[in-house]
Amino acid sequence: MGAVYEVRHTANDKRWALKLMHPEFARNAEARERFAREAKIDALIESAFVVSVIDAGIDEGSSSPYLVMEFLVGEELGEHLERVGRCSPEATARYLTQVSRGLDKAHAKKIVHRDLKPENLFLCQSDEEGERVKILDFGIAKLMQTAAPQTTQGGGTPLYMAPEQTRRGREIGPWTDIWAFGLLAYTLLVGRSYWEAETVGELFGELLSPEPRDLPSRRAAQSGVSLPQAFDDWFFLCVQNDPAQRFASAGAAAAALANALRSPVSGASPVIPTVPAVSRPKLPVVVSAHTLDRTQQVDETDLIFDTVVGQPPGVHTTVKPVIAQPPPLPSKRPPAGMRRTLVLAAAALGVSGIGSTYYFSTNTGELELMVTGPNQRAVSGLEIWIDGAKRCTASPCRVRDLADGGHLLRVTGFNHEPAPDEYVRIARGQVFRKQLVLSEKMGALRVQATTWGTVWLSLDGKRIGPLPQELIELGAGEHSVSLDGGERYFRTEQRVTVEAGQATVVEPKLKVKKGLATIKAGSNAEGAYMVLVKGTERRPIPQLPLRVDLQADAGYRLVATKAGFRDLETPLVFEDGQAERTFVIALERAAPNPNVDAASGEGKPTLRRSACGCSPGDLQCAMRCAAD
Repeated sequence: MGAVYEVRHTANDKRWALKLMHPEFARNAEARERFAREAKIDALIESAFVVSVIDAGIDEGSSSPYLVMEFLVGEELGEHLERVGRCSPEATARYLTQVSRGLDKAHAKKIVHRDLKPENLFLCQSDEEGERVKILDFGIAKLMQTAAPQTTQGGGTPLYMAPEQTRRGREIGPWTDIWAFGLLAYTLLVGRSYWEAETVGELFGELLSPEPRDLPSRRAAQSGVSLPQAFDDWFFLCVQNDPAQRFASAGAAAAALANALRSPVSGASPVIPTVPAVSRPKLPVVVSAHTLDRTQQVDETDLIFDTVVGQPPGVHTTVKPVIAQPPPLPSKRPPAGMRRTLVLAAAALGVSGIGSTYYFSTNTGELELMVTGPNQRAVSGLEIWIDGAKRCTASPCRVRDLADGGHLLRVTGFNHEPAPDEYVRIARGQVFRKQLVLSEKMGALRVQATTWGTVWLSLDGKRIGPLPQELIELGAGEHSVSLDGGERYFRTEQRVTVEAGQATVVEPKLKVKKGLATIKAGSNAEGAYMVLVKGTERRPIPQLPLRVDLQADAGYRLVATKAGFRDLETPLVFEDGQAERTFVIALERAAPNPNVDAASGEGKPTLRRSACGCSPGDLQCAMRCAAD
């Protein structure tokens, strides 16, 4: 429908993107309406996450509509997926959080995108701001004129269309974008669409089927990708057949997604692998007579236009493009690497930016590489290098711009043995598929602890056996070590890093939950009065020895008293790992009391005065107390 060119402002030399509708499409009333709608809608949405349109109008020379948009540096998210295979959970959550902000701004203006997909999202690169995703192509968006939802024929891309878009008369609203938001998350995480249909008819049959849908985690596992169970719950809240059951807003869906993936939306942005630069060819462009000769060869980056930037709303700005009419559309889509190198933000429908002026090279082939660890486990820190350039950081890896001939392949992974370097033969127009299994670098782990009773060890969720456990061979890296002490100890879990070629020793401290106390008689304990005290509760001890189970954190104390001996009070404490302890009652003889008669052991009158309330010198009162 259109072509996008890099242009420069004649006054300040700032770069902009100029989108021109091809004359053959300009004669179509529906296409012109769609083009005008895009300009109107983009102007209504003021968001850092939506591509900005600063001007629009009709070119006098060709009578073709045009848009002037901000110039973006980066690549379409669809091209990014082609290059890296799939996105990490952290990157997915970050990208879709930004998309949700743009969508919420659009929905607040009663605008529904209706065609949300990776090709309509642009991943911008900036030295100051890092990565930022901007929403493109509001050309088929629905501008709702009232607060009431509208009914219309859907439009959109089948793989991301909601059920209400497939039938006339169904209500279209923000919930329609929420459906596509869920499918978009799956595509970014797995590197392929959720749907398995091969034809549009089969797709709509699966889309509209009343049968329960397959778990996304199960389908992702078929592609070698592990998704948490929480993602299944999140996904089904996005793709409910009943729009009222979906998330209320894109922001709510993005926040829930970050929680489901257990990935906070913060921190440094990952580095995008680089692709060798592609030189820019000179293009045959027909230019207006008042500027250049009609047959002159120009570079598209030299095209300029005259306009005034920053006019207030409502003031029309006249644009005089150098291009009188764009070159004809090519017969084939250009390779992804070439289109990315030219880094234009193209909001055109079905045309990817200035790449529409190039022709596809038939001297290329494709490499499709699946890399896993043992037992089909994912490989972290994966790097796939081709001819010395890093091309992928995730599996599966798809590289689609390899020249016909031999290419050096090198594959490495964190805590995995690198695959032997090898040459792969890429044939023109063919897809070379290969699967590699990287061996883990191995280390050893010993887990020991001073405990009483049986304590069970589990590694990475798998039960190993009771402690102690001698050297266990493990893959180098981080592992989960959990200990289950039954009723005696609280369950513990910790992360342990095992170094390659080394033995790691772990001696965890187990906190006692229920202890077994053995209380024995020591010196002078015979005839003593003994009790177990917990708060205000007192439990007499009838005889010794005594074995009793006690809650370790209940604060039990042992108290013993005996005439002529010092009182004994001992807290019953269980140290970490000591679920069984012995406590001995040993009493020390008390010093003589001056208020007790040494011969008879009876209290003197002065001992009883204060107890009877007698005043000093009241001998009769003291004698009565002594008699009592």
